[in-house]
Amino acid sequence: MEAVEKAIEIACPVETVYDQWTQFEQYPKFMVGVDDVRQLDATHMRWRGEIRGEEREWNVEVTEQVPDRLLAWRSTSTDAPGAGRVRFEPLPRGRTRLRLAVSYEPGDVREDPADAWMVMSIRVQSTLDGFKELIETEGLVSGAWEDESDDADVSEATVDTEEELESGATAQASPGTIAPGTPPGATPMTSVGDEEPPAGPPPAEPGSS
Repeated sequence: MEAVEKAIEIACPVETVYDQWTQFEQYPKFMVGVDDVRQLDATHMRWRGEIRGEEREWNVEVTEQVPDRLLAWRSTSTDAPGAGRVRFEPLPRGRTRLRLAVSYEPGDVREDPADAWMVMSIRVQSTLDGFKELIETEGLVSGAWEDESDDADVSEATVDTEEELESGATAQASPGTIAPGTPPGATPMTSVGDEEPPAGPPPAEPGSS
């Protein structure tokens, strides 16, 4: 297979760039030669587009994925061989360098290899330019999904634990102690059996009858 690699800098953080690139069904918005992408599951897609001037459909499989760092895929259809790899490199000031490498199978012997490479080179560069314009203009990741269930569970568990600890500490407080959460200056807790007898009358002053 022949290969073409291009790079571009994007004025967005690497996390945003990665999230946008992994919105697979939006590829037709910027990827030259791709008219439709249908995601079948987490790692398999069905692409439709133009290959050497002909309309075709082919299956694509994600072969490697490292969040915010790397995404690689390949065609599993024998009549449309090819593969791609994109690297996400964080840069200072919230920018990202995107490196896109595309491997393709040259055409028959009648096709000039130099011409085929030039066509693919233009496609790869146009794809990067289109992606840059899309993300820098829109600035949002359509269809992004974040799993916040873990954070929510942790927060609820923390609240429940704190309430249980406070309740238990209040119920088990020993006589003469201040229960947690009692306002300052409150009288220490005492149990019924430990109450002291009331004090007797004050002693009479000298000389009083």
